[in-house]
Amino acid sequence: MQRLLWRDFTKKDKAKFLFYNIYWPYNTTKIECDFLVFTDSDYSEEFEIKCTRSDFKEEFEAKKSKHELLSARDRSCPNKYWFAAPSGILTKEEIPEYAGFVELVKEPNSEEYRVRVVKKAPLLHSYLMEPKELFTKIYYKYHRFVDELFQNPRKRIRKADGTKTVEKKRSRKPKKRFFTVNRKTSE
Repeated sequence: MQRLLWRDFTKKDKAKFLFYNIYWPYNTTKIECDFLVFTDSDYSEEFEIKCTRSDFKEEFEAKKSKHELLSARDRSCPNKYWFAAPSGILTKEEIPEYAGFVELVKEPNSEEYRVRVVKKAPLLHSYLMEPKELFTKIYYKYHRFVDELFQNPRKRIRKADGTKTVEKKRSRKPKKRFFTVNRKTSE
């Protein structure tokens, strides 16, 4: 599911920064996010991935304080919060008012899946966490790692100012170096 979300955001070029299984500082505690996105407008969006109905129900018991902060629209939370699940696992009515819902739908006559928005996530607050300050130092290594892991055909990265660049392959040929040795001759 993370792979499909990653490909959806990179294919549509909708995000500045993408992370999966990363910790977000909810108020005074750090909680792991299944998938975290910083959009081009610098809003942060968290996607909580649920593969079963029981996993969805356990979410509210296991992470009670997180969902209290989300429902209170605390500014330590991401700007938008989504649940993501395979088609048929959850319904729109089960999703809390502070969250959105996307499902992964199999394309007819194909092995491909696509992301479909079932319920749009509301904007919880307008405070912007500055992703450049938080993640720029680690982002480029992380992005290259995930692109290789997910075998993303479009290897695109962004500069720190947000402009797009295409990653170039480096030449593997070693540079020729010439060394000179100064020897003193004895007389």
